[in-house]
Amino acid sequence: MSESKPLAAGLDPVSHQRMNAVSELVRRVSHEYNNLFGIIIATLGILKEDLDQLPEISQLKPLISDALSASREGTDLMEQLLACTGYHSLRPEPVDVSKVVDELKLRLQQVLSEEIALEVTAETDLPRAYVDPKALERTLDGLVENAREAMPLGGTLCISAALHHQSAAGDAAGDQLSPGQYVSIVVSDTGDGIEPSLLKRVVEPFVTTKEPAKSRGFGLSRGYGFAIQSRGWLFLESEPTRGTKVTLVVPIEGP
Repeated sequence: MSESKPLAAGLDPVSHQRMNAVSELVRRVSHEYNNLFGIIIATLGILKEDLDQLPEISQLKPLISDALSASREGTDLMEQLLACTGYHSLRPEPVDVSKVVDELKLRLQQVLSEEIALEVTAETDLPRAYVDPKALERTLDGLVENAREAMPLGGTLCISAALHHQSAAGDAAGDQLSPGQYVSIVVSDTGDGIEPSLLKRVVEPFVTTKEPAKSRGFGLSRGYGFAIQSRGWLFLESEPTRGTKVTLVVPIEGP
């Protein structure tokens, strides 16, 4: 593994400007788009109910169902874009990270293939994080899914939680993280890794190391948006053929 580097510091000026432009565009249009989709979904729902009283045109019902599904996918896409750009609505509260990691372990034990070994650890007596619990769960699910897809032939998936100390001098993220204590959650794999030319752009929405048909490229960008909006940070280190390590740093509950 190479030395850990924070994603934002790794973005070149062009990529950083592009991220800011995308964030501003999504913020400005999301409200209008959600209103439009809301009207479409409500109207289609009424039409679908009315078709039950008109059997002579019941053949339209599958078309309306398809239109409803597409509209709901549209609203979900806008929500994911908002999460990627750090404008998603979050409701932070004290969260037991050790419990979150344990529950994630139980879920993964049910779905992981035999070719992927799972290692999960958490430090004892961790302070509670102060984050949106559902958003944290979605973020970890996205990071884990990335790791799984990077190991099509098998490998090792490691998840750990620990206390993170941010010094006053700071490291590469010192300008972003205030000095103090945080909780860090690490998701690492022994998979394909990320090419250096792509490493600086993987936090951008729609940028993916996979085939476009298999991924919209929201996993890391959503994790980055969640971390920044939660007053935390996201670290990434990766080498081709040697795997990827993502460290999510989140604030702890106040006194």
